[in-house]
Order: sequence, then structure tokens, then C-alpha cells
Amino acid sequence: MRLSVVIVNWNSHDDLADCLESMLAQTHPDLEVIVVDNGSADGSVAMVRERYAQVRLLDEGENLGFAEGCNRGIAAASGEWVAMLNNDTVAEPRWAEALVAAAAAGPPDLGMLQSLMLFKQKPDIVNSTGIELDRYGSGVDRGEGASRADAQTSAEIFCCCAGAAAYRRTMLEQIKLKSGYFDRQHFMYSEDLDLGWRARLAGWSARYVPESVVFHRYHGSSERHGAVWLKTMGTTNRVRTLLKNG
Repeated sequence: MRLSVVIVNWNSHDDLADCLESMLAQTHPDLEVIVVDNGSADGSVAMVRERYAQVRLLDEGENLGFAEGCNRGIAAASGEWVAMLNNDTVAEPRWAEALVAAAAAGPPDLGMLQSLMLFKQKPDIVNSTGIELDRYGSGVDRGEGASRADAQTSAEIFCCCAGAAAYRRTMLEQIKLKSGYFDRQHFMYSEDLDLGWRARLAGWSARYVPESVVFHRYHGSSERHGAVWLKTMGTTNRVRTLLKNG
């Protein structure tokens, strides 16, 4: 089974290089890697062209945001399943293999697969095992702060964190908006909750796959925007998602 991997990048030269190196080390043989560059000015585009000829590069020339960057990558992908992977993650070699195995073994209504996301700075501590919906309609990282040893049980979850998750192509096409798969108005943050919530309302399920592991440099991208921007974007998108789906 072909798995397409979409990595959206903006001015993250060194993180992106580490992420792509981990893609080259994957054990799954049928892997399509697509980098969507949102107008980086740090040499990221030249680095991908010079060092990673096997990677498909979409040089967009401007910052479209994470949501629209994902949309462009999904549209270009050819896999039956399409994975989203943050540019500030490093995947273990069996990351893709485990996702493909879970996809092949899953029921027909399985539309989303979540990797085990560990903090890169604290590799034994969980960053996320998916998204839970709290009583206020907000999405929270499932299992955040737990130990890796305590996060080894596969389970159905509400939906996935797009920092390291795979989506069935059939599902994406069914729930697609006029503007794309992810809501491009979100720019970044809560776009994965919105997509996952729409998928659940349409009858699709999501599953956590603990054998699929990535290490995430938490807030590696958002640090470049600043705390005020981060809070404003996060609050706006949380309310928008709740109004749309709740």
C-alpha cells in the first residue's frame, strides 16, 4: 500500500533536514514524500532540491498557512492513505510501516490513524496520542505528559493531531470543503480538530497506533510567530471549530 507523506515547511531548514533524513530511513518501501514550502527564506527550498531529489517539492512562494499547505500536498499526493507530518518531527524507522499495517487491518469505516508523538526534548514523555474533546468543546492532546511506557495500548480516539497522522483518501474526498480538505481559514491550529470532527459526524472512526512513533520539537514552528499571535490564532480557531461542528 502506498503511503503519501505531506510535510508543510516554513523557515525550518534544520528541522526539515532532520525530518527528511528520518523519511529516508523508513522501512516501508512504498512511500511518497511531498514537501510543501510556504515561501521560506532560509534556504529550505534549495536544500530539498540539492539533497533530497527523491522528495517531491511544491514551492508555493508565499506563506499559505499550515491548513492550506496540507491541502496543496493532499491534492498532489497519490497514496490510498495520506499522512501529515510536522516539519519539526523525527520519525522512528517503522513509523510508516506501522501506519500502513493498521490501515490494512482496520475496518471500512476507519478513516484516521494517529501516531505516538513524544517530546523530542523529553523522548520518554508523551506529547500526544490524538485529540480528545473536552466538556467545553475544545480539543486537548490525549495522554500529554504520560510516560511512553504507559502509552502502548491501541485504542479508538476522537480524532487525530495532524502533527503525525494518516487519513484515508476516500474519507478526505467525502468530507472535503469547497475550499479544501482542511479549512484554510484556520491558517494553523485546530484545523485538525475541525477536520476530525467533520469526519466523525460523517461516520468515520479514528484509531491510535502506538507502534508508529515520532519525536516532536513542541512549538518549533509557532515560536517564530510569537506568544500574542499564537494565543489569538488558537482562541479564534477554537471558537470557529465549535460553532461549525458543535
